[in-house]
Amino acid sequence: MTRVVNLAHYYTAPDIQRMDDKVGDSLELSLFARDAEADIIVFAGVRFMAETARILNPEATVILPDAGSTCSLVTQTDVAALKAWRE
Repeated sequence: MTRVVNLAHYYTAPDIQRMDDKVGDSLELSLFARDAEADIIVFAGVRFMAETARILNPEATVILPDAGSTCSLVTQTDVAALKAWRE
């Protein structure tokens, strides 16, 4: 039997949240994904959240329903400035 866990970030629509097993912030959901005994994790959030879930639970398949979803933390990051700071 395939075990599926549905996760949703707080900023998703209420209709989406009502279908999920866990609603929370990105850290809370990542920790939930880490401990989930699931074959498939459906993550209603943004790409970095799904990537984190995949890193923390490498045995599970992680699905991001909306690959175009984004948030201000991602879009406001100045990649050139971040690279310069790291150097």
